[in-house]
Amino acid sequence: MTREHRYYNGNGPSTPWGQADSREVYSGDVSFYSTPSHGGFRVAGKSLERIPAKYHGVSGYPAGWFEEDCDWAIVAFFLPELFTPDEANAADSTLDNWHPDVKALKW
Repeated sequence: MTREHRYYNGNGPSTPWGQADSREVYSGDVSFYSTPSHGGFRVAGKSLERIPAKYHGVSGYPAGWFEEDCDWAIVAFFLPELFTPDEANAADSTLDNWHPDVKALKW
């Protein structure tokens, strides 16, 4: 699976965790942003519509932002075509520990 990487030289976009220093593009409306302190996914458009609305602002982040430690697994669960089998397995374990209710909502 090939993903485009973009690196910013001090002028990256703003995220809930600060200014991005890099971005990994998973699809036209799904990207992973990294900052010096943390990071996570930004999901928009049709991809966000595939994730139940109750998870759009999960963990107190703005709608469409999913942090990298636990909430990323929600993105992987509802958009599995964007992730490798190993990533999907890691997401499954993460959901069991942090968001077990998600699996009951699969459409």
